[in-house]
Amino acid sequence: MEWHLAYEIDRSGSGEQFYGFILMGLVLAIIAIALHLRARRHGEQSAAARMIGVGAVLVGVLGYGVNAWDQRRLADLLDGGAALTVEGPVSAHQIWREDVTNPKTDSARRFRKWETVTVSGVAFIWHPGAREAAFTNAQSPTITFRDGLMVRIAYVEDVANAAHQRRILRVETADSPGTHVLPGAPFPSIAPPY
Repeated sequence: MEWHLAYEIDRSGSGEQFYGFILMGLVLAIIAIALHLRARRHGEQSAAARMIGVGAVLVGVLGYGVNAWDQRRLADLLDGGAALTVEGPVSAHQIWREDVTNPKTDSARRFRKWETVTVSGVAFIWHPGAREAAFTNAQSPTITFRDGLMVRIAYVEDVANAAHQRRILRVETADSPGTHVLPGAPFPSIAPPY
């Protein structure tokens, strides 16, 4: 069986996918400076400028810093051989939406999307497209999971026995000519070879 690398955590340590947090922090800082200068021109102080300035620092430093640190930590675990590995056919693949609407503040319904797969009895759950250090299927091209797809996953468990805390560091896929998915069958729907 020939494995093809579909995803691997960025090992460069640059954290470039988190630059958006720095940009957002800079925009907030510019707004805070503008509010501060406007209030100062009128001989006043602006509490809003201070609050927005603190928010700018928190978004920029924590948003980028924590995520970049986590990415380096996970890449070091993969490089050091501390990652666990599981391989086999995907079963129990599901995508679902969770209603996260707050009826007190939201005028429209809001949903969060989740995706889950099970490989050799190990379940993985993630929020597709989320900005975090490990795999969330946000890379391009995305991986189209389906029951029967042969995968090899390297991961770490940040919290033991919690599927949503299994951080995927590498995903490899393979074509398995002997495995077919039964159309319309309930999961796991892996048919024996023909």
